Order: sequence, then C-alpha cells, then structure tokens
Amino acid sequence: MATKSNDEDKHTSVDGNHTIPLWTYRRGRLSVTDITSQSWCEQQLVYSYTIPTIPVENEAMSKGSSMHLARELEVHDIVPVNITSKEDSWAIKFLNMLDGIKGLANGRTCIRELPIFGELFGKGIFVVGVIDEIRYNDKGELVVSELKSRAKSRTLPGKAQRRNHALQVMIYKELFDELVLGHLTKERFIHHVGVDETKQLGDEVVLHMKKSGISCVSFGELLDIVLLQFQFSDLPCVHSLVVEYCFQGDCQSFATEKVAFDSDWLINRLDHHFSFWRGDREVQGVEIEEAWKCHSCDFTEICEWKKQKEAECMARNMAGH
Repeated sequence: MATKSNDEDKHTSVDGNHTIPLWTYRRGRLSVTDITSQSWCEQQLVYSYTIPTIPVENEAMSKGSSMHLARELEVHDIVPVNITSKEDSWAIKFLNMLDGIKGLANGRTCIRELPIFGELFGKGIFVVGVIDEIRYNDKGELVVSELKSRAKSRTLPGKAQRRNHALQVMIYKELFDELVLGHLTKERFIHHVGVDETKQLGDEVVLHMKKSGISCVSFGELLDIVLLQFQFSDLPCVHSLVVEYCFQGDCQSFATEKVAFDSDWLINRLDHHFSFWRGDREVQGVEIEEAWKCHSCDFTEICEWKKQKEAECMARNMAGH
C-alpha cells in the first residue's frame, strides 16, 4: 500500500554557496528529471526556471500520467495521509520505500513507483527520483523497468530520446544499488535535506506507521530503519535495465529495449552535468547536430545560445567564400 501526503514537499537550502545554480534554481538538490531534462537541452532547462510560463498539460501528457497511475494501482492502493512538516513529507516517502523493499524481500515479484535518493558516486550532489517499476525476472534477478508512452504511433523515439531514457534507468540503478550497499549514510542525508532528526512525526504519520507494523516516533528513527532495511533485507543489486514503450491509443506495450549499464559513460555524463550545477561552467545549449530540438522549444525565439550558434555558423560560411 502506497501513502501520499496531502501537502507538497518544501525544499530548503542547507549550506554552501547559494549563488551557484544548484541553489539558485534547485535549492540544493536535483531530481532525476532535472538531469534528463538537462541532458536534452541545458539552456532550455534554465529558461524554464527563469522565464515565467503557464504549465499546460496536453492530452498526451494527461494520457501518459493516467497510464502510470493505472499501473501503480494494479499493485497497491493509495492512501492519503495529512502531514504537518517537511519531516512528515519525507516520512511518507520512507514508508513507501519500506513497503516496497519489504515486499521484494518477502516474495512480491513487482513493485511500482518506488521513491529513491542518494549521492551518485559520492559526488556531493543529492538526487531524488521515483522508479517506475522494479521486478524479479525468471532467474530471480532484479530488473528496473521504465514505462514510456507514445502518443501518435507504435514507433520508437529517436536516438536522442532513447539515450535520455537509458540515462534515466542507469541513474535509478545506481541510486538503488548504493542504498543496498550502504553508501548513503544518515549524516549525509541530513546534511543534504536539512531535516531535524529529533523531530516528532505527525499523529497521522505515526498512526499509519503503527498500522504498517513500524514502531517509532522521531524522524531520525524512521530514517535509520529505512537505511538498515535496504542493507540487511538480502536485496540484490539491480541486474538488468529495460525501457518499455506503450502506445497511448490502446495502452498496449509494443516494444521493450534493454539498456546495458555503463558506469564509465554514466560518470562522464554526470561529471559534465554536475559541473554546471556547481558553477564550474556556463550554461550550454544543443550543438548544431541537434538543432532540430529547437523546433519544439518554447524559448527558441529568445534563446541566446541559438543566436550565438547561428552567428558562428554564418561567420564560418562567410569565411569560406
């Protein structure tokens, strides 16, 4: 059974240089979606933080969200729980994690919408996400599966999108494995998230914990339980990664692509992306080879990166004559 808070998680910065992009735009930590959006176009991502826009959920986005929810409800119910603090909000995530990993450890073959977090490769930037699905295959190996829906046809997306999907599931595997291996400590979590480990959890959260067989009252106690459960539940590390593509017209899967985990490639990508968040380099847009992405961008008319690249291209053409 999954729990859902009736309030949004409020991010707060904790320490460090608040003038760097990590704090200017993301208040000290990233989501997996931040990283994959950055991989698509970093300049577009920054514009989305700095230029006011009205979020519009189109029909395809709405259908995709409905497909994800329907799949989640296939394996568990969603129970609303009122929260009163940031610690309560994180506690809800912890309870969903505990339900999932206990299920995997006790014979459940599939869990969905698993919250996940950590410091990727100990690089000092905290990342949070939600894994679509983790399941056991016929060999008893853990598989991370990510659902992607296609709105117009039963065709695979282009190379750039599939590369982003591969990046996403690789990050999920690394975050999950690092929790299983005990790489994330309680101290590092508190450092990044800025919570009070002595904070007493709200009455509704405590009541729900008791119904789930968990006996504790403070945030720090629950955090200890989560970290220990990951390490000592005999969970294996993730063995395989797949991306499943479904057609929105009939909600049927039409293709499944296996993704080979490449730690060197992943570290290289993260080093490049994190260098921006740390303020080590300026924002970058797409290169000329991927300028086709600009056709569907809301910021193409004002994009300074695009104007710069067009000017450089024009200068090279003039020099060639």
